[in-house]
Amino acid sequence: MHVVGALLALLAFAPLGVGALLLAGAWRLAAGVLRAGIALFVGLAAGAVALPPLLYLGLSPTLPVVLLLGALVLGAGVLVARRRPPRSDDRPVRIGPLGLLVIAGPVVLLAVDRVQTRISNYDAFSIWMLKARLLYRDGGWFLGALDHRAFAVQSIAPPVHREYPLGVPSLVAAVMHGSRGNVPDAALLYPVLLTGFAFVIWLVLEPRVPRLPLLAGLSLVLWLPVTRELGLAATGDLPLGVFFVAAALLLGIWFVEETPGTLPLVALLGAAALACKRDAIADCGVLAVLALVETARLRRPDLARRLAVALVLMFLTIVPWRVWVSVHHIRNQDVGIGNGHLSSNVHHLGWIVSRLWDFLVGRGYVGVAPLAAGLAALALVRTRQWRLPVSVLVFGAALFAALILVYLDATAALPYLVHYSGERTVFPLCLFSASILPLLLVRALRAGSDP
Repeated sequence: MHVVGALLALLAFAPLGVGALLLAGAWRLAAGVLRAGIALFVGLAAGAVALPPLLYLGLSPTLPVVLLLGALVLGAGVLVARRRPPRSDDRPVRIGPLGLLVIAGPVVLLAVDRVQTRISNYDAFSIWMLKARLLYRDGGWFLGALDHRAFAVQSIAPPVHREYPLGVPSLVAAVMHGSRGNVPDAALLYPVLLTGFAFVIWLVLEPRVPRLPLLAGLSLVLWLPVTRELGLAATGDLPLGVFFVAAALLLGIWFVEETPGTLPLVALLGAAALACKRDAIADCGVLAVLALVETARLRRPDLARRLAVALVLMFLTIVPWRVWVSVHHIRNQDVGIGNGHLSSNVHHLGWIVSRLWDFLVGRGYVGVAPLAAGLAALALVRTRQWRLPVSVLVFGAALFAALILVYLDATAALPYLVHYSGERTVFPLCLFSASILPLLLVRALRAGSDP
C-alpha cells in the first residue's frame, strides 16, 4: 500500500505539469501517453522550483499544498491557452508500444529494486533523505515544515551540507505523505523522473532520427550503469542530470526550429536543475553563455531578447534559496568561486583532468562522452552540416572545463573531493552525450546535406 500511495502522490504533480505546459504553449508538442508522461515530468520540475520558496514562506510540502498549487497553475494555464490563437502546423509527437516497452523494461526493474533496497548511501542518508524526513515530520498539512533550528549545527543530528538547495527533499517529502513516511517507496520519484526524461528524449529525437537508432539510444541511456546506480543512491545527482539535459535538448530544437513553447520549458527545467544541487550553477552557466554566444552569432535581436528573459528568470529562482542560506548563516561549503584557492590548487590541474577522464571512460559511463565526441568529429568531416557536431563538441568541452575550474577552486581536500564526487559531477555531461548519440550517429553516417 505504501507503493500505491507513493505513486498516487507522484501523480498529484500532474495538474501542475499540465498547467505549466499550457502556460508555456507546449501542450501540443506531444500527444497521448507521451504528453501525459511529459506533463508529470514538467510537474515535478515545477514542484522542485516552487516548493522551496513556499517552504521559506512557511508552507509545507504536502499533497494538499501541491494540489492547490497545481489547481492555480492549471487554471491560469487554461485561461492563457484560450486566449492563445490556434496553430495550424501542430504535429504532436506520439510514442508507440515498442517505445513504451523499451522504456518500461529498465525503469520497472529500477523501481522494483528501489522499493526493495534500503537507502544506505551516506550522502542520501545524511543529506537528501534526512532533510526530506525533517520536512515531512516537522510541519502540519499546510504550515510549518521548515524549522531552521532542525537544520542548525546545534540540533541533535543536523543534515550534512545544510547549504544544498531543497528542491529534491521537498519533492521526496511530498511523496512521503503518500507513502506514510516510507522513504524507499517515496524514492520512486527517481524511476519516475527517469521515465519522464526518456519521454523528453523521444519528443526531441523521434521526428529527427530513424526508429532503430532512437530505440538503441534510449536503451543506452536507461541501462547506463551510473544511471541505475544514481537512481538507487537517491541523491540529488539524477534529478539534476535529467532536468539539465532535458533543458539542453529542448534549447537545441528551439535554436534550430524556434519550436513554440520550448523556451519557457528550458527556463523551467534549468531552474529545476538549479533547485537540486549547487553543481547546476556551473552547468547552467555554461549553457547560458553558449546560448547567448549563439544568438549573437545569428544576429537575431528578437531571439536574443527572448533568450535573455528566459535565462534571467531561470537564474532568479535561486535568489530565495541564497537569501535563506545567508539569513541563517549556513556556510559549510567545500567549493566556492573567488575563495582564493585557485592559485594554490593550479598545480593539481593535470591530476584533476586525469581523474575526471578516468571517470568518463570507466565502467560506469562506458565511454559515452568520448564516443559522442568521436561521432561529432566524424560528422564534421563527412557532412556539410557543421552546426550540430560543433555545438556538441563545444558544449561538452565547456562542461568539462567548468568542472575543472570548480575543483581547482575547492576548499576541501582536493584528492578526497575529486575521488568522492568526480564520478557524479560528470553525470550531466555523460547523460547529454548518451542522449545525443543517436542524432550524431545518423549525421555521421549520412554524407552530404541532412535536413
